[in-house]
Amino acid sequence: KFNFHGVTVNPGQLEIIFSEKNKIKLGKKELGIIYYLANNPGVIISRGSLIHAVWGPHADTRSRSVDQYITKIRLLFEKHAEGLGCVRTLHGIGYWYEPASEAKAAKKSRRA
Repeated sequence: KFNFHGVTVNPGQLEIIFSEKNKIKLGKKELGIIYYLANNPGVIISRGSLIHAVWGPHADTRSRSVDQYITKIRLLFEKHAEGLGCVRTLHGIGYWYEPASEAKAAKKSRRA
């Protein structure tokens, strides 16, 4: 098990646990993407490296599949948590997972 943006991810059960009563099954690709992002905080992740890590080294890096999976993961967090603003799309480059930016944003909104 590991933590990602305030929720528990259980790879052994292919599930994400938003609360004790709110456990959602994940596909292997979604799980792989979340795992890769969680293990690379603050690092710009190219689409190609994410595709190779999740789909394998022979995958087509021009595929738009990764974008569709990222959208699916974002929608899951919007529905069951507070969104996923900590994962940014860097157009033409890839993605950036910065959990600290979420903490800073939450701190600022509490002061306002």
